[in-house]
Amino acid sequence: MEGMKQLAYNTAVKLILAALEHNLLPDFVTRRYGRFMAANILRSGYKSSSELQLSDLLHFAHCTLSLSLLPS
Repeated sequence: MEGMKQLAYNTAVKLILAALEHNLLPDFVTRRYGRFMAANILRSGYKSSSELQLSDLLHFAHCTLSLSLLPS
């Protein structure tokens, strides 16, 4: 059963990536997914001190400036 789930997941990922590469996804879908991924990255980046968290947040913000996925 686990193999079937993995096969379905891999197929879905391949289809979505192919649609993205051929510019078949609407802009709002791409931006929403980008925001979703950004939120997940920020949530998973919890650090033990506020200095480490701030450092990671500033690095993340610096990296996303060129992507224009997040509102400025």
